[in-house]
Formats: sequence, structure tokens, C-alpha cells
Amino acid sequence: MLAGLAPGERARLHLRAAQHLERENAGDPSAVLAELAHHHHRALAVGDPERATAAALRAAAHAERLSAWAQAALHYEQASTAFEAVPGCEPARRLELALARTEAWRHASERSKRREAARAAFELARGLGRPREMARAAIGLLDLQEWGVQDDEATRAIRAGLAALGDAGGVEEANLVTRLAYLDVRAEHESAAREARRAVELARAAGDPDALQDALYTLHFALGGPEGLDERAAIAAEIGGVAARSKSADRAVIALLDVAGDRLEVSDRAGARGLRDEARRLAGERPHPGMRWHLEVYDTGIALLEGRLDEVEARAASALSLGLRAEHPYARGCANAHRALLARESGDPQTLLDTLAPALRARQGPTHWVKATVARAYLALGNRAAAIELFEGLAAGDFVDIARNLRWKATLNEIGHLAADLGDADRAEALHALLAPYAEHHAVMPMAILYGGPLHLALARLAGLLGRHDEAREHREAARAACEAIGATALREPLA
Repeated sequence: MLAGLAPGERARLHLRAAQHLERENAGDPSAVLAELAHHHHRALAVGDPERATAAALRAAAHAERLSAWAQAALHYEQASTAFEAVPGCEPARRLELALARTEAWRHASERSKRREAARAAFELARGLGRPREMARAAIGLLDLQEWGVQDDEATRAIRAGLAALGDAGGVEEANLVTRLAYLDVRAEHESAAREARRAVELARAAGDPDALQDALYTLHFALGGPEGLDERAAIAAEIGGVAARSKSADRAVIALLDVAGDRLEVSDRAGARGLRDEARRLAGERPHPGMRWHLEVYDTGIALLEGRLDEVEARAASALSLGLRAEHPYARGCANAHRALLARESGDPQTLLDTLAPALRARQGPTHWVKATVARAYLALGNRAAAIELFEGLAAGDFVDIARNLRWKATLNEIGHLAADLGDADRAEALHALLAPYAEHHAVMPMAILYGGPLHLALARLAGLLGRHDEAREHREAARAACEAIGATALREPLA
């Protein structure tokens, strides 16, 4: 009906609707705040932009109290649009609205809209010479839920924000240092952990639970690797309580799921389940797509680990849909990894190759693991030359160039199996020495729980290649017990 009216007439109808709602709910407008914001927004052509701005801000504040972040962000967008129509609108207030949009879109896990708002806020703050606001905008450019992807734009803004902040310190400094540490995790693992510890200290001093949750999550992320399990567990024990005092528990949810993967590494199935349940509780009854994606990705990997292969394709498809909605950089990568491992467990190396080989060109992500997994598929299909070429690339630095991060054990395990597949006794000793200190562990790559079996199994194959058959037999017996401990049925090599 409204579509057939002239724009001016539609705007006047919306204005009358807003005025009617205001009269009817003069005593308590809380039930119609969203409707008021909508009608005032649609009536901007004939209405009062100041009134429309105020209505949108009231609706945004109400949505924030309910943690309805996507709705809050939409109302902040309405407020910003209305404010642009106010004669002589103040740049400082425009900046305030841009920062509010950034924060709401961040909590709603809307990547593109968050970054658009953050860019606008950053330029406004820089033009106004407002260092704290510059810092807040730079913080908004980077999402700690993205698993440490390279982000040059955010890096430049964060460094500029820190320089502008100078000695002012406070929660903004804690947040900026947190993000610099986060960005360094992939390239500068040890320095990232040092900076993350400093960020935790700054956040504690600032007394801000959201900043502390961010810093603890980043420290947990930086500690990912063979030596970090105990401290990551301690962080998981603290971060849930911090999240309860925060606006959002998103980073705590990811940390708990990561540490659930750690518990699987050490055969603690009950501990992993408890952490998974706690993550689900913290995510709330209606988690946004980003958090639903993390939960679904984890559960897809568990289905693979436990041999529930009939569930995996549907779960991977569901996770991919959620991940694309959340614009997560690893949405397609996780879906493809799960489908590739499903193909391998189903005895279909060609599908594995078709699914995973395009990732050989990737510059980020588990690139070494991908190469080893693809090489094994090539070998299964009879293309030994292609498998050897990939293996030689992996072995070029005697495997010590493979970062000892949260992917290290899963990657070395896969390379160990590849060496056994190729019968490469020359490299078997080096791989055996690297894996032997972690013989009691499983190869589990968080968050997707890409399971490669117990390390005992890779060690058994390497020991056999080296002619140490008694040791190989002991490793196989230990591998069988390790699989039973976590309910794992998906294996790369028969245990018999």
C-alpha cells in the first residue's frame, strides 16, 4: 500500500505514526522505542532530524541493555543518518556516533559494517586531533575473532593510534597493545606472548573486564603450541569469570573451545566436554552467527574424530553458511578441511585432493599441514613425484622452520605419516626426535579439531621405518589405548 504513494506522502504518514505512538505511550515509551526510531527515520524528509536522532539513540541504548547488538547498530545507523540532516551538525558528535556504530557492529559480529564505521571514526578523530578516539577507532578495525589473519590496514591504524595516545595510557593503551600482540602471533610468536602479558597487566590496571578478556584471549592465542597447554588451561579457568562481567563473552567462548581441543590432545575427554558445555553456556541462548560458527566448526571436527561420518557433510555445510554470514576469513578453509578429511576417512583421496589442493596457494593458515595432507593424497593416487616435491619443500629446513604454535603437533604428525608413506628413513630420525617428547599426546588442530590420531601412531610408523620394531609395537599398543580414551575412531593407519 505504501509503495504506491509519493515519497513525500509516505514520509508524512510515518511522521503521523511516530506522533501517534508518542501520544499513546507518553508515560512509558519503552515498548515502542524501536518503532518510534523507525517511523522518525522514515519521516526525515518532513520531520525533525534532532527528534529522529534522539529517538534512534534511545532505541539503540535499549537494544544494548538487551545485548541485541545488531538491532543497536541499526539504530545507531539511523541516528547517524538523522544527525547529518541537523543544521550545523557538530563533528565531535558525528565522531561519537561513528564510534558507537563501530562498537555495536563489533559485538554483532558484522565485519564489513564494523570496519566501515571504524574507518569513518578514525578519520574524524584524526582530523579533530582526538587521540583517545583515534585509539578506539583503530581498535574497532581489528576483530580478535579472526584467528590472526594478516591485516595491514588495522596494523597501520593501531600503530598510529598508539603513537597519538602517547603517555595517556588507560584502557585504550591496553586494547592497542593487545591487538599488536595479536597481529604478531603468526610472525613473531615469542614477542607476541611478551606483549600479550604486558597487555594483561595494562588491562588489569585499567580495571576494564572487556579489555582484560581481550588481553587474556590474546595471551592464550600467543601461547598456542606444545609448551603452552598448562598456562592456556589456567587462562581458560579465569576468562569465563571475566566474560561474565563483560559486554560480550565472545573471546572467552573461543578460548574455551580452543582449550577443549588442548584437553583432547592429552586424552582428557571429560575435560574437553566440560569446556565445550561452558562455551555453549557463555555464548547464550541466541548467539550471533560468528559464535554459532565457532561452535559448529568445533562440533564438526568432533563428529569426524568420533567416526560419525554421516553427520560431517551436513555439519560442514551448516558451519560454512554461518561462517560466510559472519564473514570469517577461515569459513571456507574449515569447511574444506573437514570435507577433505571426510574424504580420506571414506577412502576417497581424489576428492581430498580436489578439495584441498587449491589451498596450496594460500599464504596464511595451516599451510604446512595442507602440503603434507595433499602430498599423502597424491601418493595414494600414485603420483609419487608430486608427493616427493611437497615433502622436500617441507623438509628443506629439517622441519625446525615449522612454527611451534597451536598447529605444530598436528602438522608434524602429518609430516611424520607422510615420511612413513614415502619410506623416507633418512628423515624419519629427525621427525621421531621432534615428536617423541609428546608421545602421549594426540594430533588435534584447534578450533576445527582436525584430528590426526595419537602421536604414538606416527611414532610407531617412524620407529618401524628405522628398524626399531619392538618400539614400534609398544607405540601401537599405546596408540590403541589413547584412541579409546577420547573415543576416537578416525585413524590414518590401522592399529593392528
